[in-house]
Amino acid sequence: MNDESQPRPRMFPNEYLDQISDAIQLSSSVAGSSSLIAKISSLLARIVSEETGSVHPGQLYVELDGLLFELKCISHLIRQQSSEAITYEPPGIDPSGKLIDLTYSTNDGLNGMECKATNPRTNDRPIPYELFANELLITNQLYYSWISSARSHLLEFLVDTEAKLTNYPKFNRSILCIYKNFYIEDFELEHIWHFYKKGVPAPNDTFSKMMLFEVSRKGFAFQGSINGLLAIPFEQYGFGLREDDEIIKLD
Repeated sequence: MNDESQPRPRMFPNEYLDQISDAIQLSSSVAGSSSLIAKISSLLARIVSEETGSVHPGQLYVELDGLLFELKCISHLIRQQSSEAITYEPPGIDPSGKLIDLTYSTNDGLNGMECKATNPRTNDRPIPYELFANELLITNQLYYSWISSARSHLLEFLVDTEAKLTNYPKFNRSILCIYKNFYIEDFELEHIWHFYKKGVPAPNDTFSKMMLFEVSRKGFAFQGSINGLLAIPFEQYGFGLREDDEIIKLD
Protein backbone atom coordinates (compact mmCIF):
# COMPACT_ATOMS: atom_id res chain seq x y z
CA MET A 1 0.00 0.00 0.00
CA ASN A 2 3.02 2.28 0.29
CA ASP A 3 3.56 2.05 -3.49
CA GLU A 4 1.84 5.20 -4.78
CA SER A 5 2.08 3.93 -8.36
CA GLN A 6 -0.64 1.38 -7.49
CA PRO A 7 -4.37 2.30 -7.66
CA ARG A 8 -5.80 3.38 -4.32
CA PRO A 9 -9.35 3.79 -2.95
CA ARG A 10 -10.47 7.30 -3.85
CA MET A 11 -12.12 8.07 -0.49
CA PHE A 12 -9.02 7.29 1.58
CA PRO A 13 -6.17 9.83 1.85
CA ASN A 14 -2.75 8.40 1.01
CA GLU A 15 -1.59 9.06 4.58
CA TYR A 16 -4.42 6.89 5.90
CA LEU A 17 -3.55 4.05 3.54
CA ASP A 18 0.05 4.25 4.73
CA GLN A 19 -1.16 4.03 8.34
CA ILE A 20 -3.21 0.97 7.42
CA SER A 21 -0.06 -0.65 6.01
CA ASP A 22 1.85 0.18 9.19
CA ALA A 23 -0.94 -1.22 11.39
CA ILE A 24 -1.08 -4.42 9.35
CA GLN A 25 2.65 -4.85 9.84
CA LEU A 26 2.31 -4.12 13.57
CA SER A 27 -0.50 -6.64 14.03
CA SER A 28 1.02 -9.39 11.89
CA SER A 29 2.39 -11.16 14.99
CA VAL A 30 -1.08 -11.35 16.59
CA ALA A 31 -2.47 -14.88 16.52
CA GLY A 32 -5.12 -15.21 13.82
CA SER A 33 -4.48 -11.75 12.37
CA SER A 34 -3.73 -13.18 8.91
CA SER A 35 -7.48 -13.71 8.48
CA LEU A 36 -8.24 -10.04 9.18
CA ILE A 37 -5.40 -8.86 6.94
CA ALA A 38 -6.67 -11.04 4.09
CA LYS A 39 -10.21 -9.66 4.43
CA ILE A 40 -8.95 -6.07 4.42
CA SER A 41 -6.72 -6.65 1.41
CA SER A 42 -9.55 -8.31 -0.50
CA LEU A 43 -11.97 -5.45 0.15
CA LEU A 44 -9.40 -2.83 -0.82
CA ALA A 45 -8.82 -4.63 -4.11
CA ARG A 46 -12.57 -4.88 -4.80
CA ILE A 47 -13.08 -1.18 -4.06
CA VAL A 48 -10.28 -0.18 -6.42
CA SER A 49 -11.68 -2.48 -9.11
CA GLU A 50 -15.19 -1.02 -8.86
CA GLU A 51 -13.94 2.57 -8.76
CA THR A 52 -11.85 1.90 -11.87
CA GLY A 53 -15.14 1.04 -13.58
CA SER A 54 -16.70 4.35 -12.43
CA VAL A 55 -18.86 2.67 -9.77
CA HIS A 56 -19.11 4.05 -6.24
CA PRO A 57 -18.76 1.00 -3.96
CA GLY A 58 -20.43 2.59 -0.94
CA GLN A 59 -21.40 -0.64 0.81
CA LEU A 60 -17.87 -2.02 0.38
CA TYR A 61 -16.51 1.06 2.17
CA VAL A 62 -18.96 0.39 5.03
CA GLU A 63 -17.72 -3.21 5.30
CA LEU A 64 -14.11 -2.03 5.14
CA ASP A 65 -14.68 0.54 7.90
CA GLY A 66 -15.85 -2.30 10.15
CA LEU A 67 -12.73 -4.36 9.48
CA LEU A 68 -10.45 -1.35 9.89
CA PHE A 69 -12.08 -0.63 13.24
CA GLU A 70 -11.09 -4.14 14.32
CA LEU A 71 -7.54 -3.40 13.15
CA LYS A 72 -7.56 -0.12 15.07
CA CYS A 73 -8.68 -1.95 18.23
CA ILE A 74 -5.85 -4.45 17.85
CA SER A 75 -3.35 -1.61 17.39
CA HIS A 76 -4.78 0.10 20.47
CA LEU A 77 -4.36 -3.06 22.55
CA ILE A 78 -0.83 -3.63 21.28
CA ARG A 79 0.14 -0.17 22.53
CA GLN A 80 -1.04 -1.21 25.98
CA GLN A 81 0.39 -4.72 26.21
CA SER A 82 2.25 -7.48 24.41
CA SER A 83 0.70 -8.56 21.10
CA GLU A 84 1.35 -12.19 22.06
CA ALA A 85 -1.54 -11.85 24.53
CA ILE A 86 -4.05 -11.00 21.77
CA THR A 87 -5.88 -13.45 19.51
CA TYR A 88 -8.11 -12.54 16.56
CA GLU A 89 -11.28 -14.63 16.14
CA PRO A 90 -10.17 -17.44 18.50
CA PRO A 91 -11.89 -20.82 17.99
CA GLY A 92 -15.03 -21.31 20.06
CA ILE A 93 -16.56 -24.36 21.70
CA ASP A 94 -18.57 -25.04 18.54
CA PRO A 95 -16.26 -24.95 15.49
CA SER A 96 -19.18 -23.81 13.32
CA GLY A 97 -20.44 -21.26 15.84
CA LYS A 98 -20.04 -17.49 15.85
CA LEU A 99 -16.58 -16.14 16.66
CA ILE A 100 -15.81 -13.20 18.88
CA ASP A 101 -13.43 -10.64 17.39
CA LEU A 102 -10.68 -10.62 20.02
CA THR A 103 -9.43 -12.15 23.20
CA TYR A 104 -6.63 -10.64 25.24
CA SER A 105 -5.01 -11.53 28.52
CA THR A 106 -4.43 -9.34 31.56
CA ASN A 107 -3.25 -10.11 35.06
CA ASP A 108 -6.89 -10.80 35.96
CA GLY A 109 -7.48 -13.40 33.25
CA LEU A 110 -8.70 -13.80 29.67
CA ASN A 111 -11.02 -11.12 28.29
CA GLY A 112 -13.29 -11.24 25.25
CA MET A 113 -13.94 -8.21 23.06
CA GLU A 114 -16.35 -7.67 20.18
CA CYS A 115 -15.57 -4.64 17.99
CA LYS A 116 -18.39 -2.85 16.17
CA ALA A 117 -18.39 0.28 14.00
CA THR A 118 -21.66 2.17 13.68
CA ASN A 119 -22.72 3.50 10.29
CA PRO A 120 -26.08 5.23 10.79
CA ARG A 121 -28.21 5.83 7.71
CA THR A 122 -30.50 8.70 6.93
CA ASN A 123 -34.00 8.16 5.57
CA ASP A 124 -37.14 10.06 4.71
CA ARG A 125 -39.46 8.39 7.20
CA PRO A 126 -41.61 10.82 9.19
CA ILE A 127 -40.59 11.43 12.80
CA PRO A 128 -42.90 9.37 15.10
CA TYR A 129 -43.24 11.96 17.84
CA GLU A 130 -45.61 9.63 19.72
CA LEU A 131 -42.56 7.43 20.48
CA PHE A 132 -40.75 10.18 22.38
CA ALA A 133 -40.84 10.36 26.16
CA ASN A 134 -40.61 14.16 26.13
CA GLU A 135 -43.59 15.79 24.43
CA LEU A 136 -41.65 19.04 24.10
CA LEU A 137 -38.79 17.43 22.20
CA ILE A 138 -37.58 19.53 19.28
CA THR A 139 -35.59 17.66 16.65
CA ASN A 140 -35.19 17.47 12.90
CA GLN A 141 -35.35 14.70 10.34
CA LEU A 142 -31.58 14.29 9.92
CA TYR A 143 -30.85 14.16 13.66
CA TYR A 144 -33.71 11.74 14.25
CA SER A 145 -32.45 9.46 11.46
CA TRP A 146 -28.96 9.41 12.95
CA ILE A 147 -30.14 8.76 16.50
CA SER A 148 -32.70 6.10 15.61
CA SER A 149 -30.30 4.30 13.27
CA ALA A 150 -27.39 4.48 15.74
CA ARG A 151 -29.55 3.19 18.59
CA SER A 152 -30.87 0.36 16.46
CA HIS A 153 -27.31 -0.63 15.58
CA LEU A 154 -26.21 -0.53 19.23
CA LEU A 155 -29.09 -2.77 20.28
CA GLU A 156 -28.24 -5.21 17.48
CA PHE A 157 -24.58 -5.14 18.54
CA LEU A 158 -25.54 -6.15 22.09
CA VAL A 159 -27.65 -9.07 20.84
CA ASP A 160 -24.98 -10.26 18.39
CA THR A 161 -22.21 -10.02 21.00
CA GLU A 162 -24.22 -12.06 23.49
CA ALA A 163 -24.80 -14.72 20.83
CA LYS A 164 -21.05 -14.95 20.23
CA LEU A 165 -20.27 -15.18 23.94
CA THR A 166 -22.35 -18.37 24.21
CA ASN A 167 -19.70 -20.09 22.11
CA TYR A 168 -16.94 -19.53 24.70
CA PRO A 169 -16.22 -20.37 28.33
CA LYS A 170 -16.90 -17.44 30.64
CA PHE A 171 -14.35 -14.65 30.21
CA ASN A 172 -12.92 -12.57 33.03
CA ARG A 173 -14.49 -9.59 31.24
CA SER A 174 -16.75 -9.58 28.17
CA ILE A 175 -16.59 -6.23 26.41
CA LEU A 176 -18.47 -4.63 23.54
CA CYS A 177 -16.19 -2.06 21.95
CA ILE A 178 -17.73 0.45 19.56
CA TYR A 179 -16.39 3.18 17.33
CA LYS A 180 -17.29 6.50 18.97
CA ASN A 181 -18.01 8.74 16.01
CA PHE A 182 -19.95 11.98 15.76
CA TYR A 183 -23.25 10.08 15.50
CA ILE A 184 -23.00 8.90 19.11
CA GLU A 185 -23.17 11.23 22.09
CA ASP A 186 -21.88 10.24 25.52
CA PHE A 187 -25.37 10.39 27.02
CA GLU A 188 -26.68 8.05 24.31
CA LEU A 189 -24.14 5.42 25.34
CA GLU A 190 -25.03 5.90 29.00
CA HIS A 191 -28.74 5.50 28.24
CA ILE A 192 -28.22 2.36 26.17
CA TRP A 193 -25.99 0.86 28.84
CA HIS A 194 -28.46 1.76 31.61
CA PHE A 195 -31.22 -0.02 29.70
CA TYR A 196 -29.03 -3.07 29.08
CA LYS A 197 -27.95 -3.41 32.73
CA LYS A 198 -31.18 -2.38 34.48
CA GLY A 199 -33.78 -3.64 32.01
CA VAL A 200 -35.61 -0.29 32.06
CA PRO A 201 -34.81 3.02 30.32
CA ALA A 202 -33.02 5.79 32.17
CA PRO A 203 -35.54 8.29 33.65
CA ASN A 204 -34.12 11.16 31.56
CA ASP A 205 -33.91 9.22 28.28
CA THR A 206 -35.87 11.25 25.72
CA PHE A 207 -35.74 8.40 23.21
CA SER A 208 -36.84 5.65 25.63
CA LYS A 209 -40.22 5.00 23.98
CA MET A 210 -38.57 4.76 20.59
CA MET A 211 -36.02 2.29 21.99
CA LEU A 212 -38.66 0.13 23.67
CA PHE A 213 -40.65 0.09 20.43
CA GLU A 214 -37.54 -1.06 18.55
CA VAL A 215 -36.78 -3.78 21.11
CA SER A 216 -40.36 -5.06 20.93
CA ARG A 217 -40.53 -4.87 17.13
CA LYS A 218 -37.35 -6.91 16.69
CA GLY A 219 -37.95 -9.27 19.61
CA PHE A 220 -34.68 -8.46 21.37
CA ALA A 221 -34.02 -10.19 24.69
CA PHE A 222 -30.82 -9.57 26.62
CA GLN A 223 -29.02 -12.11 28.81
CA GLY A 224 -26.76 -9.62 30.60
CA SER A 225 -23.58 -11.51 29.70
CA ILE A 226 -21.69 -8.37 28.59
CA ASN A 227 -20.08 -6.59 31.52
CA GLY A 228 -18.35 -3.69 29.83
CA LEU A 229 -19.06 -1.11 27.10
CA LEU A 230 -16.05 0.63 25.61
CA ALA A 231 -16.31 3.49 23.09
CA ILE A 232 -13.10 4.64 21.38
CA PRO A 233 -13.00 7.90 19.37
CA PHE A 234 -10.53 6.95 16.66
CA GLU A 235 -9.83 9.45 13.91
CA GLN A 236 -11.98 8.79 10.84
CA TYR A 237 -8.94 8.54 8.59
CA GLY A 238 -6.29 7.57 11.09
CA PHE A 239 -5.31 5.25 13.93
CA GLY A 240 -4.88 7.92 16.56
CA LEU A 241 -7.57 9.24 18.91
CA ARG A 242 -9.45 12.45 18.17
CA GLU A 243 -8.12 15.24 20.36
CA ASP A 244 -11.59 16.70 20.96
CA ASP A 245 -13.02 13.51 22.46
CA GLU A 246 -12.22 10.84 25.01
CA ILE A 247 -12.61 7.10 25.55
CA ILE A 248 -15.81 6.10 27.35
CA LYS A 249 -15.78 3.08 29.67
CA LEU A 250 -19.00 1.82 31.21
CA ASP A 251 -19.31 -1.13 33.61
